[in-house]
Amino acid sequence: MIISEISHESQGDKHTISAYLDNFKLWFTLPKDIGRTDVIDAFVAAALLPAMQTGQPIIVQSKKPVSRTLYLGLIQLQRIYCQWWPHLSMVDIVAEQDISEITLKSNACFFSGGVDSIYSFVKNRKQLDALLFVEGIDIQLDNQELLEEVKRKNQAFANTFSIPLINIRSNIRYLPHAFGLSWKKYFCGAGLAATGLLSGFQMVLIPSSQPLIDVYPDGTTPVTDPLYASEATRFFYDTPLVRYQKLKFLKKHRLAMQTLRVCWMDKEYNCGECEKCVRTRLILRLLSTDCPTLEPLDSLKPVLNWRLRTLEDFKIVENLLRAAKHQKDRKVIKALRYLVRREKLKNRLARIEKNLFRGYLKTGVYRMFRINNP
Repeated sequence: MIISEISHESQGDKHTISAYLDNFKLWFTLPKDIGRTDVIDAFVAAALLPAMQTGQPIIVQSKKPVSRTLYLGLIQLQRIYCQWWPHLSMVDIVAEQDISEITLKSNACFFSGGVDSIYSFVKNRKQLDALLFVEGIDIQLDNQELLEEVKRKNQAFANTFSIPLINIRSNIRYLPHAFGLSWKKYFCGAGLAATGLLSGFQMVLIPSSQPLIDVYPDGTTPVTDPLYASEATRFFYDTPLVRYQKLKFLKKHRLAMQTLRVCWMDKEYNCGECEKCVRTRLILRLLSTDCPTLEPLDSLKPVLNWRLRTLEDFKIVENLLRAAKHQKDRKVIKALRYLVRREKLKNRLARIEKNLFRGYLKTGVYRMFRINNP
C-alpha cells in the first residue's frame, strides 16, 4: 500500500489534511489550531489493516517521518491481528523514522453522546481538556440534519462543563470498507487512533465498548488500542465496566440522560428499534430509570427478535443476564435464557447444514417457500 500525495489545505477557520492510501483519498477537516502536518503517523496507522488485508507493504512516498514508538507498536499489532484473524498477513513498513515531538500538552476524549463516551468523560473530566466528536463515524456525512442536531446537543453538554468540543470531519469510516474490512469487527480502534494521532493531543482517551473481563478479537480492545501510541500521543482505553454498570452510574446525571444517543441506524437521534437501542432500553428497564431520548421498554418481544451470531453477541447477553439476576427480574432472566438456548441451537443446526449439505439444503428450502408463496 502506497501512501502518497500528502496535502494540507486551509478553508477559513478550518483546514483539511489528506493523503492517498493507494487509490483511496483519506481526509480530515479540523479547526486550524488542531492537527499535525509534520508527521505521517495518522496515515500509517490507518493503512495498517488494509495493507494486512491485501498483503502489500506500506510504502510512504514522503520525507515526513513516522514515529519510532508507533512503528514498533504496529509490528506488535500485526502479531496480535494475525493470531486473531489468520487471513491477514504481516507486512513491512517502509518509511523514515523519527521521534514524534509533543505539540499539544493537553488531554482529550472521544465523545459521541453515547453511554461509553459520556461515562468516560464524567469519570475523568478533571483530567480532560477537550472532547472530540468525529463526523462521519457514527453518522453518515451526508445526513446533515441529524449531524446538526447531535452537534447542538453535544455542544450544550460540553458548555455545561465549560470544556471545548472539537468537531472533526473525516471519511475514515469508509476506508476499511474500500478494502473489504468491517469497521466494527476490525477497524474501529485503528480509525479512532489515526484521528487521535492527527489531532496532536498528548493523551487521548478511547471510551471502551469491551469490558476487561471480556477481551476477545474486535476492532477496539484494551489490548490493541494503546499500541497505536507515538512519543507524542498516548491512548488510554477506558474503562473495565460493562454498560449496565455505566448506566447505573449515569442515571443520577440528568444532563447525561438528556444527551444520551446510542442508535447506529442513522435515521433519527434514537430509533428505539435497533439492537443497540433495545439493549439500552432493556438496561434502563432493569434500572427502573427513564431516559428522555428513549421510550421505555414495555415488552420483551424486541429482545427476542435478536439474532446472536458472534462471540460478542453472546457476551453482551451474558452481561445483561448477570444484570437481570442482580436486579432479580424474573421475566428478563427467562427471556434472555430462552434467547441464548434458541440461538445456540440455531447456530449449531446452521453449522451442521453447512458441513453436511454445503448450504444447498437452506437454499432449497428458501426456493420452495418462494414457489409456494409467490
